[in-house]
Amino acid sequence: MGKIINGRYEIVDNLAKGDIRETFLAKDTQMPSEKLVVIKKLKPLDSQNNNLELVQNLFAKQAQILEQIGQNSTQIPTLYDYFTEDEQFYLIQEYIEGKTLADIGIINFARCEVILSSLLNTLKYIHSQNIIHRDIKPENIIIRQKDGLPVLTDFGAIKETMGAVDNLSAESPKINATTGFVAPEQSAGRIIFSSDLYALGLTMIYALTGKYPLEFANNPLTGELDWDNSLPNIPAPLKTTLQKAIKIEAGQRYHTAQEMYLALHQSQPQTITQDTVLVAPNNPREMNTSSYNPTVVVSPSGQKFTKENYPHPVSGVNYSQGYYQPPNQGNNNNIIIILLTAILVAIGVSGGFFIAQTMRDSQGEFTATQGEREVEISQEFIEETETPVEVNEVQTPAPNPPVNNSPPPSVNVATNARIGGSMGVKNIRSGPGTAYGVVGSGVTGEGIDILDSGYDSGGYLWYQVYHPASGVTGWMAAQLVN
Repeated sequence: MGKIINGRYEIVDNLAKGDIRETFLAKDTQMPSEKLVVIKKLKPLDSQNNNLELVQNLFAKQAQILEQIGQNSTQIPTLYDYFTEDEQFYLIQEYIEGKTLADIGIINFARCEVILSSLLNTLKYIHSQNIIHRDIKPENIIIRQKDGLPVLTDFGAIKETMGAVDNLSAESPKINATTGFVAPEQSAGRIIFSSDLYALGLTMIYALTGKYPLEFANNPLTGELDWDNSLPNIPAPLKTTLQKAIKIEAGQRYHTAQEMYLALHQSQPQTITQDTVLVAPNNPREMNTSSYNPTVVVSPSGQKFTKENYPHPVSGVNYSQGYYQPPNQGNNNNIIIILLTAILVAIGVSGGFFIAQTMRDSQGEFTATQGEREVEISQEFIEETETPVEVNEVQTPAPNPPVNNSPPPSVNVATNARIGGSMGVKNIRSGPGTAYGVVGSGVTGEGIDILDSGYDSGGYLWYQVYHPASGVTGWMAAQLVN
């Protein structure tokens, strides 16, 4: 039998050991299942314990924060307990079965975008609580085995609490984040939200290349890391997003996780098979924060026209002098008489044809209108189920879900539902239907709570959901809810 801590937790394995922390895997002997938990044993840097009471107060405050955010996000470990024993500080947390980003090896671009999107949603929630992680790195992100979602662990504030007694006379708190991933301003003791985004950007570059930040050379002119030479085929939106996230100057980075999320999922021109003009999108998820994608014109044959090769109309009218210059007019009255005669004959001949053609056109317009409405309804559901990660890979629209015009079924609150569909990011809207604006988003596999149900104007079923990872409440199409 292993060592028992607090008369309850039996040590099973020693996971890690550092200067101020040891991490153990243990069994909770007071639970019928003897479930596995993670124990983090923290030791103050002050060996004389001159300010033990101060550390105890700070530790209790940080533990309360961990409890709060762990209860409201499925991608942060739950805090089960905390206590002090023999002047040592203990955190008892949920055991996350899986591998860290440092252990799983190099990942592909598509998986990188999904993991990054999910972590940005988690950071949106954390930052909304005025909490900064302070120590994002590959070792502190676990890819959970049961659903493949990234879990953010080991908040840096707890470790800084253990060093508080060594910094009472210092101008700034001690920095414990891993060298290379810590933002420049954080090294100087000034921590802001974009410090987390900087560390996250470098973490995802590590996941794509297997190289730590210190292994990359610096650009001799700008001082920025020359990392993108290692990834010549990286998709442009992902490259641009990571480049901006890791800018040395904090003012040149994304200021919020939401801003970085929108930049990652900016829209790309899509090929369509009929005469269509695509204008700048209204949906903020489909545009870059600084500029729109260019308007694209697509011919029936599928040829794309951009601003540079747009086919300009040709006209014989001369406006070169600033006014219209008509052709020379002669005095030949015979020509006028011939023209008038031809016009009268043409009117008589075409009169009957015009009436018949009008009747045929009216029938054709009615048929076309019906067809356009069917395409419009189909396109609404295609847009709702497409993911920004896979937008260039979609070839065939998904079939429409069955229409139901009956009253919506009564729904009890369900906490075990998840976002379904193909892997990627899904919209959460302000009401049931694609006519409502996007208020948030989630990634396939993330947990949601079902609050209510209803139908949109086309008779399609939608669910009102709460998304714990981002703290957003809104509506999702039924085919996206498992």
